[in-house]
Amino acid sequence: MHCTHCGTKNEQGALYCVNDGMPLTSSYGAQVTRRESKFCRNCSEQNSTEAVYCTGCGHSLEKISTAHKESGLHQTAAASDNSHGSTHSQEGAPASFQDIFQKDNLLHAAKWSGMAVAALFILTFIISSAFNRFIQGLIMDEISNEIGMSLSPDILQNLKLITASDVLLLGHMSGVSYGGDIAFASFYATTSSGLFLFLIIPAIVLILAGYLMNRNQQGSAMLPRLYKNISFALIYAVMIAFISLFGGASVNVPDPSGFIGNITISASYGFFSTLINALIISLIFTTAGAVLSVPRSASPGRNTNYGVSLSRAAANTAAGLAIMFFAAFIFISAHDEIKPSNTGERTMAVSQIGGYFWSLSQLSSISFDAQMDYEQVSAGYSVLGGAKTTPYDPYFEEDIKEFFGGFLWLLILIPLAIHFWTGGVLLKAGTGNLLYEIGAYAISFGIVNAAIVSISRFSITTNLSDSFTMSLGFSTFAVLLFSSVLAFIGTYAGALFFTSRANSNTASQQAA
Repeated sequence: MHCTHCGTKNEQGALYCVNDGMPLTSSYGAQVTRRESKFCRNCSEQNSTEAVYCTGCGHSLEKISTAHKESGLHQTAAASDNSHGSTHSQEGAPASFQDIFQKDNLLHAAKWSGMAVAALFILTFIISSAFNRFIQGLIMDEISNEIGMSLSPDILQNLKLITASDVLLLGHMSGVSYGGDIAFASFYATTSSGLFLFLIIPAIVLILAGYLMNRNQQGSAMLPRLYKNISFALIYAVMIAFISLFGGASVNVPDPSGFIGNITISASYGFFSTLINALIISLIFTTAGAVLSVPRSASPGRNTNYGVSLSRAAANTAAGLAIMFFAAFIFISAHDEIKPSNTGERTMAVSQIGGYFWSLSQLSSISFDAQMDYEQVSAGYSVLGGAKTTPYDPYFEEDIKEFFGGFLWLLILIPLAIHFWTGGVLLKAGTGNLLYEIGAYAISFGIVNAAIVSISRFSITTNLSDSFTMSLGFSTFAVLLFSSVLAFIGTYAGALFFTSRANSNTASQQAA
């Protein structure tokens, strides 16, 4: 009896391969039979009748006949067709890309999307309530200090500066436009994107949803799981974008003095930007949850149609951001001069700096542009190029260098370590040309990180005090290029290391 995974010959009746420990029979009563044809179905290479694997392409020359225990349904599948992926999975997982848009799959995705949005509303309601109580307390303390007497907090109990829908939309990096009219003056403030801190809110719910949606699938192939997540992301993004139409608030405050007139303040969110952001965010985090649902025992040989390569790109991005948040916490804690005084500001600073650290660690350059009236300032920083300012300002450059410190290049080791480990994962899960699978991972990783950068580039335009415009972020194309190249180099190095290690172990076992 030959192992269908490595081709090693085993004793008749053995349950597991003596070489790699893979099962020689399945729980469904699999039987291995020889093909009558001597030609490989994958590359048409002629082989001897005793050959287990094709001498031309390495594909199996055996076929598996499987009998389903419960229904008695018989299936015949060629092992050489494993590269085409599984066509059956539980809970209505799409078998191909076209199935994503089938009615049953969309209805299934709508059920999970509805539960995810409901969970988010509960979470954001708790957060917004706590935030409003905190702001109301600050306002009442300020008014009490001004008039020299204590006032009851009940006066402002109906004042809600931020609602659950606001927190929900900010969590999806939605831009917001504020406008107001006071007497004869008007003001506005328009922002694009948001803060990484709010991104943690949907991440918690979506990773859990991705895990629960995919945990009961029998097949180990990642591509059907990824297709299911795409169906989910499409419905989920439409739901979040629909909420953005009603998320903006408009508040009319009666004139307290009788001289300046009523005060009007309004806020609104962009529909299409929210739609795109929600699609990207949901796909990344549900894929990370799907990776967690894959049993370790099903790891070998499951990278069909680059399913593992694509899913690892999203999962590694989520893991990298989490690690960088921790690195930012250590960075801020070690610098008393930049450490915020209260916990809320410190948490916001940790999340934002951690997000920027993740892109800087992949050799990208952060850029800052600000314009106030007729004065414009531009600055940039990268691990390799250092600090640059326009117009040249040596003091400003020195401040930037001092802020980032001289050890920031060490952050490059974090994504390199992730890619190096992924090289071993892809080597174990590979089903075809490993270079193609590494290339698919590297390109997907670059695209995912470029998408994160595009939705997290922060900008603000306002006429408060003076006309002011500011933007902060990374170049989408540069992140795509550098992330992909670094991912390919690190993953390829990891694959080479684990290949040599496996060969060494095999040689040691044969010598023994």
